[in-house]
Amino acid sequence: MKKNFRNVKAILLMGLLIFAIFAVITPSSSASILGIVNCNAILRVEPVDPTDLEIKIEPVSETASIPIKIGYAVTGLFTSPTTNALSSLNVPIALTVEPTPDWITVSLEPNVVNPRIGDLAEGNAYAYDTVNMRVSFSKNAPANERVAVGIKMEADKISGLFWAINEKTSIGQLTIIPQFLPVIDATPVDNLKEVSPGEFADFKIELTNLGNAETQVIFDIVDSSIPKGWSANIPAYTFVGSEDQGSSPKKTVTLRIQPPYSFGYHNEVQDIKVELYGRYWSGKKDVNLTTETFELTFTIRNRGFSTPGFEGIIVIAAFVVVAGTTVYLKKRKKR
Repeated sequence: MKKNFRNVKAILLMGLLIFAIFAVITPSSSASILGIVNCNAILRVEPVDPTDLEIKIEPVSETASIPIKIGYAVTGLFTSPTTNALSSLNVPIALTVEPTPDWITVSLEPNVVNPRIGDLAEGNAYAYDTVNMRVSFSKNAPANERVAVGIKMEADKISGLFWAINEKTSIGQLTIIPQFLPVIDATPVDNLKEVSPGEFADFKIELTNLGNAETQVIFDIVDSSIPKGWSANIPAYTFVGSEDQGSSPKKTVTLRIQPPYSFGYHNEVQDIKVELYGRYWSGKKDVNLTTETFELTFTIRNRGFSTPGFEGIIVIAAFVVVAGTTVYLKKRKKR
């Protein structure tokens, strides 16, 4: 009887020993049963290719997909045996985007990653898993300014019979740059006028900056459209503010055209062409971001009679004739 009891006892002890060994080498993602050894996790976020964060994303029309990687490391006195014991596990890490301004939209695909503990057991400093970060900007994003995006990472606790790595929550940051939005609108108030020879014709051009930064608008009168004897003038450039930066996005400039004042009757129509484009104004000489080039056409009719240089002579001659005629008539009456 005693022998049988000893046999049963030995079998139970052997079973417990086998179970303990099995529990050590076969970890579970549930809570640690004994929790004897606990290590801590370290989380980080970084781009797969750092140059991706230097690319400027154009607002409105572009959505960028930037590969990023979530890193998982373990620290503690028993880091090596812990990672070896748990090497068959992957760590679920939930990802969320921290609150951002309303002019940026950021999403993560997928929003859960699973780095492999086995990578740490192989001697790597971090175990990584990748995710795509999709970014887009609205038109009022600040041009060429770095924008910080916070990524919240929440790693579950993983454990075996004796080994455990505590849960961890961290927030990492990536910076993204919105591009200058090169959009302006140029609308003539009118583009057809009729004047007399030598008179000025003023054409108003209304400018609207639809971009996300102050814009320098540069003008150029097409020389080939100006005939001999005509003149045309417009400011070389002007600055138009941005509503998104708290200044007026509208401005009006004037094109002044003067036809010649030559002797004779005039009835000619001439088209004067003006080219203009917008340029981002950052105060830096190496920044050269421009809009498309606009070409505006203004039509002027020069009609009427002119006698340039002779008006004074004609008036004097007329006065002399009238005076002479009057004197002559008076003398004739006296006779």
